[in-house]
Amino acid sequence: MADGPVIRTKGVPMGLIPVSEQDRQGESATFIGKGYESDVSFFLEYLQPGQGPALHRHPYSETFIIIEGTVTFTLGRDQVDARVGDIAVAPARTPHKFTVAGDGPARMVNIHAAAEMETEWLDEETWEVLRTSSVRA
Repeated sequence: MADGPVIRTKGVPMGLIPVSEQDRQGESATFIGKGYESDVSFFLEYLQPGQGPALHRHPYSETFIIIEGTVTFTLGRDQVDARVGDIAVAPARTPHKFTVAGDGPARMVNIHAAAEMETEWLDEETWEVLRTSSVRA
């Protein structure tokens, strides 16, 4: 467990959290709850236009809070633009992805309802089967 409730990390523009380097586009600060007796994990992300992860899903819900910019989400069969102050939710096992829209960057908080993050990456063929089936996608 951590020494205290707040970890101060120098050189991190995102805030005061434990940070691990992620193999992701843009800049990202990550908090994994398990090591801090928390049932929640999250990313603080700063992404440039056009950036975002490939299609994926989790066995738990993921909640996104838009701090800056506009982000286009694919949430199951739906596509929606989220702007500053908007909150988007990908229910458990729902295929989703997002891309920063517009000319400016986006900052967002991606909250994983789990002490540890677990991601299943989906290829486009799998997505097409899920999208066109009667199974919840």
